[in-house]
Amino acid sequence: MNFDLEKMMNQQIETKYIIPKNIKARFEIFGIGLREIIAILVAGIVGLIIVSIVDQFIDIRGLIKLLVILAFGGISFLLVVEDPREGVSIIKFVQYYKDFLKKPRKYLYSKIERGE
Repeated sequence: MNFDLEKMMNQQIETKYIIPKNIKARFEIFGIGLREIIAILVAGIVGLIIVSIVDQFIDIRGLIKLLVILAFGGISFLLVVEDPREGVSIIKFVQYYKDFLKKPRKYLYSKIERGE
């Protein structure tokens, strides 16, 4: 058997691995990726800023402040986290739908006018 190590080292061989669907290639905590966690934290901070500004003018109780901050975080959670069945978040779905509406449509049939 003729084995040439130098020849094999010089060749650029691209190896493709088949990764099963249930193995994630990105960093996740409890099924939520780092990008989603950052988006939820940013929404919570925005809610905190809004509550702080409104609290300057109107006296708001602590429980209502907490509910507003949690509402901002919860809404961003629903918008950003991907559906495990489809792998698409609500924001991506809306973007895909808007892109679909922009595409021209080609109909392969035409309406036939029937005279009565």
